[in-house]
Amino acid sequence: MTGSTGRAGRDGEHEPPQPVDVHRLEVTHVEQDAYTVDVRGHRLRVDQPLEAGGTDTAPTPTELFAASLATCVAFHAGRYLHRHGLPRTGLRVRASSPWPPTGRPGCRPCAS
Repeated sequence: MTGSTGRAGRDGEHEPPQPVDVHRLEVTHVEQDAYTVDVRGHRLRVDQPLEAGGTDTAPTPTELFAASLATCVAFHAGRYLHRHGLPRTGLRVRASSPWPPTGRPGCRPCAS
């Protein structure tokens, strides 16, 4: 699906709307607390640790969220270095989360 946005040109008049790409993803229940996420032909899996009632077959959604933020930072830092002729060798981003894998601090697994 595409949408459109108009924007003002140099003379203040609006240019015709430009198409906006909309990327969709789909989340599907697999088993217990495990889900798959399909994005542009790629499949990711999320789960919960054993102590939270999951099967620990994949990162938790919270871990995947933190990983997405960290990889976004690494990607843009790498682009900056590349644009300025600097090597990306050794570029590393570390992230941490105050939440345990089961959710917010003090969160206990839900009863099934």
